[in-house]
Order: sequence, then structure tokens, then C-alpha cells
Amino acid sequence: MTRMLSFVRPALVAAGCALVAAATLPACAALVDPDAPSVLLNNGQVPGVVDKLINRGDYNDALKLIAEGLKSNPHSAQLRFQRCVVYERMGDRDKAINGFEQFIRTYPEIPEAYNNLAGLYSRNGNLVRAEELLVKAVALRPGFALAHMNLGNLYLAKAKNAYNTAIKTGGNKEKLNANIELLNKLLGE
Repeated sequence: MTRMLSFVRPALVAAGCALVAAATLPACAALVDPDAPSVLLNNGQVPGVVDKLINRGDYNDALKLIAEGLKSNPHSAQLRFQRCVVYERMGDRDKAINGFEQFIRTYPEIPEAYNNLAGLYSRNGNLVRAEELLVKAVALRPGFALAHMNLGNLYLAKAKNAYNTAIKTGGNKEKLNANIELLNKLLGE
């Protein structure tokens, strides 16, 4: 009987190791650094590599790595946020807006998402929604300087719109155009 157990035990250990390896290999093999395919990444390393890919404009590789990262870490707020950023950088505003809207429903405590979403709405001309989002961002983090700056720029854009409306409705064109010119300088236009 001892002899039989000595054969069974190694066989069971080998079978167990094979099962563990088979179960973990696809997840590990998929999380590789695109710059160094022989380097396996853990969940904590993926967002840093994704940032690197985004910064150099490798959006398709970034999306692939995000998708693989979300398979092994489906609740990663950072990867979900980065996916929205990639869509934004690729110029797919609809996917970026939908992604950020879903993100703030899932993670309402993260002010950066409100700030980024506000930028998308602002570029689409929806200054009212952009303002709501920026007000929420600064309420969540009063020291969020970028959101405060964006809110200030939004107010300047709204002032410019008001001056243009005043011109159309018969206001003093010379004075209003001077104000618009000042706003354009402030806005970098």
C-alpha cells in the first residue's frame, strides 16, 4: 500500500500543477509588455504600461492591454478610466462620453472622470452639462486645480457666448467686440 501511495502522490501533485498552470497560463500570457513580449505583467503593472502606450499614441495596443487587464481584474477603476481616455484621444467622442458616463455611475467619487467628461461636453458645445460636471469635480476635491481652471475657462466661454448674443440682439457692437477680443486672448483663441 505504501508503494501505491508513493506513485499516486506524485501523480496527483503533477496533475494538480498541470491544472493550476493551465488555469493561470492564459491570463498571465495575455498580460505582456508590448515592448518586451517576454515580460509578464502583474495587475499592478498594467496601468503603467497602458499610460506609456497612450502617451506615445499606441492606442490600439493600449486598448488590447486594457481588455486583457480587465479580464484578470474586471473591477479596475484605473483601467476603465484609461479606456475612456484612449477613446477620447482616438477621437471617438461618443465612446468616450458613454464610457465616462458609465464610469461616474460606477465610481462617483473620482473627480478626474467628471473633469474629462466635462471637456468632452464642452467641445461638443454642451456648456451646461460641462459646468455641472466641473462643479461636481471641485465639490469632490476642492483642491483640484485643473478642474477649477477648466471651470474658469468654461465661464469665459459662456461670457463670450453671451457677448455674441448681445451683438446679435443689437448691443453696442464696438464695445462687445472689444470684450470678445479680450476673452479670445484669455482663452488662447
